[in-house]
Amino acid sequence: MAQGTLPPDPESSNPYARLGISADASFEQVQQAKEQCLNLLTSDDAQGRARVESAYDAVLMQRLKERQLGQLTGAAATASKREAAIGNTAPASPSLVARIPALQSLPRPQFKWQKPSIKLAEGKQLWLPLAGHGVLLLLLLLT
Repeated sequence: MAQGTLPPDPESSNPYARLGISADASFEQVQQAKEQCLNLLTSDDAQGRARVESAYDAVLMQRLKERQLGQLTGAAATASKREAAIGNTAPASPSLVARIPALQSLPRPQFKWQKPSIKLAEGKQLWLPLAGHGVLLLLLLLT
């Protein structure tokens, strides 16, 4: 079984006990416990498989509700403690521009937003299309 797991109790009403995990088990441990419980069952034990799937679903739903309510789950608290113990030792990776010297010398593009302007037609711009359409309309009516 996975580290920090208990022996599964298929008859328990507690989904954690049914899967053989503690309440602060990680998501990976929950999945592994489900797979192990399913592997212990015979292939024709549909009711046993349904109980394992039901326990797995109940654990995931409980954790989802806790997250939606903003509560810190046991697994999240354990992960936070592990992360604090390890420390943030991973160095921040430099940006792509900092890693490639040729990119540092390139000019950066300057973007300037301009509002589109709309003007009404005046003078020739107004009368030329109107006269052209008028001539076409007259030809249409004569034919």
